[in-house]
Amino acid sequence: GILDGGSRGLFQPAGGIPGFLPLTTVDGGIIIRQAWAKRFAEGVPVLITSAHGDGVAVYLNFSLADYPYTGGTRATSLHEWLRRLLDREGMPKPIPVKGQWGAPLRVQTCRWRTDGLTVIGLLKHPDTPQVGEDLVLALPGDQYAYDMLAGKALGKADEVPFHLGPGEVKLISLSPERVKGVAFERLKGDEYVTPAYRISVKTSSRKESTAERVVHVRVFDPVGFPYPAGSVTLAAPGGVCEYDVPFGLAPPQPGRWRILAIDAATGIREDVTFTMRSPEP
Repeated sequence: GILDGGSRGLFQPAGGIPGFLPLTTVDGGIIIRQAWAKRFAEGVPVLITSAHGDGVAVYLNFSLADYPYTGGTRATSLHEWLRRLLDREGMPKPIPVKGQWGAPLRVQTCRWRTDGLTVIGLLKHPDTPQVGEDLVLALPGDQYAYDMLAGKALGKADEVPFHLGPGEVKLISLSPERVKGVAFERLKGDEYVTPAYRISVKTSSRKESTAERVVHVRVFDPVGFPYPAGSVTLAAPGGVCEYDVPFGLAPPQPGRWRILAIDAATGIREDVTFTMRSPEP
């Protein structure tokens, strides 16, 4: 997204980068294509971002050779100074995860944000030459954390310790509200020809929720095998949706069946059982 062009070349803008670096050298000959300039110095873009996979790549078009002499009083380290620069321009902070030997070994991290929900994903590369690694993920502490794959609420934790083996994945979601659980209410009436339930995601909010939640439902037969026709993902406006088991024309297997409902945003889950009897001869 950045090309050579123009004839201005390298130069020192008067005043450096306003508010950040009083003395520096920039390249005035670059041309931006499929990228975005976030900060300028004398009309030259000095902080440039571009899409990179599912994330953002950042190009700094200025020299830091003079930083120890002109910028050292602004931050305790160059790393902190750059972090402050990116923070002011809205760049997300790196995911703060530590390994038992310092930086995590071959651990890929991703972050997704949508409608107040943050999901942090960690994957340890499958061919990592070791059994596993103990990691610690730092969290904001002011939001409720959830282990999505385990369906476990972690509370307002400052950090989450866990073990990650080769090929293993950890998904942690952060939400401003606490999800207390998932509840089932049996629906009755002539319009329901199969077992039907109202499924509600209960939160700590006293006000009626208007958030659009998503609930994943799975059904298991009396032997414990998944019933494929019963697996579905439902939109749950306000945290509420309705579900009736989609049995076909053939009579279902007699015995105790189980429905599992999972709040997709947190992994919090609950199940309920019902009994199907043999049809009368």
